[in-house]
Amino acid sequence: FMNEIKEEEKSGAIFLNIEEMFELNFSDTQVKFLYPDHKIDHTSKSNNNSVVLKITQGDQDILITADAEKELEEYLIDTYGDELEAEILSLGHHGSLTSSIQEFLEIVSPKDAIVSAGEGNKFNHPALRVLRRVERAGINTWRTDQQGDIMVTLKNNSYSIKTSR
Repeated sequence: FMNEIKEEEKSGAIFLNIEEMFELNFSDTQVKFLYPDHKIDHTSKSNNNSVVLKITQGDQDILITADAEKELEEYLIDTYGDELEAEILSLGHHGSLTSSIQEFLEIVSPKDAIVSAGEGNKFNHPALRVLRRVERAGINTWRTDQQGDIMVTLKNNSYSIKTSR
């Protein structure tokens, strides 16, 4: 499979079509696209078509899972295993019941988890069961529905998290 970089003619924006694991390096920061790592059905509206990436700065990592659900989390475990370890995890699918399975949390073993969910959303995200699972694992939880914007700063040997509220 080939990763293609294309420049959009009208806007001049650059698009990257990813069909295999791909890395971008900026100085001492690495962005590794873990998924999709194979051709996927782009017509499907499945949450499991989400881009999953790991950002590494020094020895600090953040794993961003977008709308990934259980099936994609299981695939990532089988494919990448311990390579998924990260200090910070962005919980999949807004912390819904369809994501953040126990085994995935154990493999990633984050210190902090971020949940991106709108305040009072009609889906009741994040799910209480997921929040309890994260809490039992000893992971600090940061929630946009309660704390507003969440800003993460990665540094070589540390990171900080701040909120807008």
